[in-house]
Amino acid sequence: MKAIEIHTKTDNAGHLKIDYPVNLKEQDVKVIILIEELKDNPDEEIIWLKSIESIL
Repeated sequence: MKAIEIHTKTDNAGHLKIDYPVNLKEQDVKVIILIEELKDNPDEEIIWLKSIESIL
């Protein structure tokens, strides 16, 4: 398995967009997203986690 590290930011709506060519056509790709811990407002992390529950 190959790892690619990309540093990016979310937009003002909180969406993450990745525009990175991997030169693989019709291949399965696994994406792992690491998010820095939210220190200012822990409620934001709870809201975010609940928003992705349905896809996990």
